[in-house]
Amino acid sequence: DKSAPQSGTVEHVVLFWLKTPGDKAGREKIIEECHKLTEIPGVVKLRVGTAVPSTRPVVDSSFDVGLVITFTDEAALDAYEIHPIHKKAVNEVLRPLAAKVQVYDVKTTTKR
Repeated sequence: DKSAPQSGTVEHVVLFWLKTPGDKAGREKIIEECHKLTEIPGVVKLRVGTAVPSTRPVVDSSFDVGLVITFTDEAALDAYEIHPIHKKAVNEVLRPLAAKVQVYDVKTTTKR
């Protein structure tokens, strides 16, 4: 099942805070651009959307857009970083719109 993370996959979590917080057009542009990243080899699954509002102290819902990409492995993540589609997205859309970007990479394992 390609949709379920398997042992050794990498989850790439990216949170974006817009230069203009709450800018609906900016959020939509980032989301649209992120969907193009599925064309990069090694991407197993891509999910992108907006923060779920929360009053729980442990939840940070201050970001505008969240992106989660599952890669086949760490080598695929490394190749993604330098892939022309990723570089174009960063330079033409993501960097111009985002005031802050936070990234978390997690190597996953599953119990069988």
